[in-house]
Amino acid sequence: MKKFFAIIFLFVFQGNLVAQDIAYAREMLDKLTSEKFYGRGYVKNGDGKAAAFIAKQFKKDKLQQFGNDYFQTYY
Repeated sequence: MKKFFAIIFLFVFQGNLVAQDIAYAREMLDKLTSEKFYGRGYVKNGDGKAAAFIAKQFKKDKLQQFGNDYFQTYY
């Protein structure tokens, strides 16, 4: 009986079980690898531009912050 309910659950909610939006992932990948971010390296602040873009996306998606912002200092 448990298997029956599990199969019904998966069938009914299969549209909600998709973990990734491939189109969104491709869009973000294309943006982050564009010339605008200079390879996400330190040249022309590409890493800073990419970090700011990612933080903006986090804010847009209402993710929880690391204290006052989405940045974490590392040494």
